[in-house]
Amino acid sequence: MKFRLFTFAHENPVEWGNSILSQRIAFLNYTKNGFKEDEIIEFTDDDIKDLVAKCPDHFNPLPWFLGHFVWRPYLFLKVLNDLDYGDIAIGSDIGSLVVGDIKDGLLTFMKEKCEDMFFFKEAIPMYMDCKRDLFYQIPVDYEKYKDYRLLRGCFWAVRKTKQTEFYINKVYENMLKIENVDQTVRIEKNPDDFVLNHSDEAVLTLTLINQGFDFISFTNKVDSFLNDYKNFKLIIHVCRNIRNIEGLKKACDILQFTWKDFEYLANYLITYD
Repeated sequence: MKFRLFTFAHENPVEWGNSILSQRIAFLNYTKNGFKEDEIIEFTDDDIKDLVAKCPDHFNPLPWFLGHFVWRPYLFLKVLNDLDYGDIAIGSDIGSLVVGDIKDGLLTFMKEKCEDMFFFKEAIPMYMDCKRDLFYQIPVDYEKYKDYRLLRGCFWAVRKTKQTEFYINKVYENMLKIENVDQTVRIEKNPDDFVLNHSDEAVLTLTLINQGFDFISFTNKVDSFLNDYKNFKLIIHVCRNIRNIEGLKKACDILQFTWKDFEYLANYLITYD
């Protein structure tokens, strides 16, 4: 059984400065938390050129969420295609990172909970960051699920099986539809306290539910696992949009990097502020 963890970096000084630096931080973090260097893949814009050509409406004009996150399942499928059944693919953001005994934690969850996928959960109810239209377009029962929390997009871990391949392909298929991933209201107005359509999380979650995935049971298992398994932690936005040397120092402190690590990473820093 193999592990493959991938990250993706797109430099955008306005919304995501120092993405290559953040990708280097992610690489260093995961090598310090149980991954070998050859188990980590670092994707950049060159790796999604075909995708950009295939669905230009997702990328032009450039949205806040690059490509409305359609690159996430696209790259995930690329990694899965190079793995054997039983191997585990992981997609991690470069801004929010996981620390701890990650491999053992994932294997423990998958074995004890009889699951082939792992996702963290969002912090707010689904109806606040999944546009109302999506419940018609996928479709999913709004009243039944609206108060549950979406599956986070920042860390996907999937054991390759025929079923999980099918799921990720369906997510990709649904994210290729611009009406699913943009912010446009076409059918029904969003609630007054709606925040934003987080398309990678919203489409992922509703697609799995629509395809018969036992979402409620799964999220209960995630809660139980995270309550019992303490050496497995998601740090949100630990190195998101670093603008200066102080931001880099803060990220290194949180991740408990050494001074030598900091000096190495400073070589990649672009100062924006």
